[in-house]
Amino acid sequence: MTAPLSGLWVAVDVQHLYRPSHAGDHGSIFTLPDGTHVTETSLSVVYAAALALWMGERGATLLVNAERTATLVGDYWTRNRQASAWGCHAYLACHVNAGGGRYAECAYMAGGTGAALSAAILASVKARHPEISATRAVPLRHGERGAVCVERVYPGAGVLLEPFFGDTAAHHALMPAPRLRALAESVGLGVVAWWHATRPAAP
Repeated sequence: MTAPLSGLWVAVDVQHLYRPSHAGDHGSIFTLPDGTHVTETSLSVVYAAALALWMGERGATLLVNAERTATLVGDYWTRNRQASAWGCHAYLACHVNAGGGRYAECAYMAGGTGAALSAAILASVKARHPEISATRAVPLRHGERGAVCVERVYPGAGVLLEPFFGDTAAHHALMPAPRLRALAESVGLGVVAWWHATRPAAP
C-alpha cells in the first residue's frame, strides 16, 4: 500500500527562530499559573519536530530548519522563496497564538492555494482536542498581520499555523510534550486529508 503522504514535498518552518537580523526573538512569552514563563518557540519547536517526523514516516519529503546548511533561515521571504524553489507542495509556518482566544487558527494568502489545506488542518485539530472550541481560517493580504510569514510561497499551499493560544488557561493542557506530539499528529492527519483530495493523479 502506498504511504499516505507519498509524493508530498512539505516545508516545516519554525518561525521567529533562525533570523540573524532578529537575534533573541522567541515569539510571545506566556506566563503559567505557577509563574513559569514559556516562550512561543519552545512550544512550536516541539510540535514542528513531531509533525515533521510523523509526516516523514508516512512518505513525505521534508524541508526543515537547518542552520548548518542555511536551510529555512534568515528573513521569512527568503525562506518562502527557498521552499518554493525547492518545489514544496505545502509550507507550514509554525507558531503559537497569543491574545486569549480558545480557537485554532490558520492563515493563508487570499487567492492562493492555502485555503483548502487550512480547512483540513483546522477540522482535524478541532475534532481531536476538546480544549479547542472553534477554528478560524483567515485569508491575508499583503501588509496584514502574518502575511509576511507566507506571502512569498508560490505555487505551494502556504499556511501560517497557530493551533492554540499560549495565554489561554484552557489551552495550557496542550503544552506538555505528549500533548504537543498529539497535536502534531492531528495537524498531520489534516495534511493527509488535504493531500488525498488535491494531489495530482498518478499517470
